[in-house]
Amino acid sequence: MPKKMRAILIGKCDWKVIEREAPTLISVIKETEDYEEGYTLARDILPEVIFVSTQPDAEEALNLAQRIVQSLKTSVIIASNKKDPDLILRAMRIGVKEFLVFPTKEGEIFNVLKKIEAQIGRKKAHGKFIAVFSGKGGTGTTTLAINLADHIRRYTDTLVAIIDLNLPMGDVDLFLDLQSCYTIVDLLNNLKRLDKTLLLSSLTHHKSGLYVLADPENLVECERITGTGVTQVLTILKEYMDYIVADLNHNFDEVTLAALDIADTILLITQQSVPIIRNTQRCLDLFKKLGYSQEKVKLVINRYLEDKKMPIKEIEDILGHPISFKVVNDYYHVIDAINEGVLLSQSTSRSKVNADIAKLAQAIIEVPKKHREINKRHKRPLLKNLFRFFYRRKGDEVKPDTGYIEEI
Repeated sequence: MPKKMRAILIGKCDWKVIEREAPTLISVIKETEDYEEGYTLARDILPEVIFVSTQPDAEEALNLAQRIVQSLKTSVIIASNKKDPDLILRAMRIGVKEFLVFPTKEGEIFNVLKKIEAQIGRKKAHGKFIAVFSGKGGTGTTTLAINLADHIRRYTDTLVAIIDLNLPMGDVDLFLDLQSCYTIVDLLNNLKRLDKTLLLSSLTHHKSGLYVLADPENLVECERITGTGVTQVLTILKEYMDYIVADLNHNFDEVTLAALDIADTILLITQQSVPIIRNTQRCLDLFKKLGYSQEKVKLVINRYLEDKKMPIKEIEDILGHPISFKVVNDYYHVIDAINEGVLLSQSTSRSKVNADIAKLAQAIIEVPKKHREINKRHKRPLLKNLFRFFYRRKGDEVKPDTGYIEEI
């Protein structure tokens, strides 16, 4: 079901008619009669639509509409109790999308909002946001997040960002061997003037093609990051990026909750361990209370072992939630990649763990036919295998296989 457009109502007006006439299109987030407070709310929430009434003051209403259009790039609808041609002309000149005269005609509000919804859809490439989360540390969320983002980029050849929201102890930059990175604080400081060019220049471009946003090294800066700030940054990233993958903290602070709320898909990472499964159950219980659907929350077993003592079916019965994916336990390949600061596709492209994460990426996105992963190991001639083994033993660099082929 399509997401409703979020709206803020500013000024005095019979606003009840809006939600009554267009309940499937719009969700009113905040309402205020004060114009200055309205601007603050608009700046903090960045809704898709803002209604501004010319009551109690038409001049203040137009000034506010102009500020919003120029600085926030949000659709503004003026609501007035009279049809004033001069006022309508001035409103259109400053970039107001629509001018409604109350009381409106039947269906007029719905048609106006439907038109704005279509304009927003054409203007914004609504990126998909995947949140990788576990209620316990040490479950491998960072490894899964960065390698999932890598496979998504390889399959789609689109703009993909990996964001470190494991504040204040994130390791995304370390896992990717990046010496210095832009952080979420850099984006927050430039929020008002961000466009696609400035956004991409404010993200660190990894050699794999991924765009990276690291966590701040300064703990004081981490404390300045709020849930509202994270929502603003993710909203802008979803406008300009095709996919965003975030590595989240392992608790339910305001930053984590903000990211979970706005996520299109939550990958809840668990393992075949009694304490971790109990923790996973608690997370699922909270997700239900927060209203997250089963479709939004996907369970992933990481470091999976064929363990008869804890089979998949038994874990599903305990949790009351299906397990969507499993990623094999492959400590040595994974730790080698971490220590070298490289992605699995670069260091061990034909390993089972890399193939499992590739399958996870395929399930999240629609994979173009020309980029189909070879998940099974290819048999090479014996001499070629010996040749590769010999040079690996000597420490010489061997160019890794990509694991991808062009479909003929």
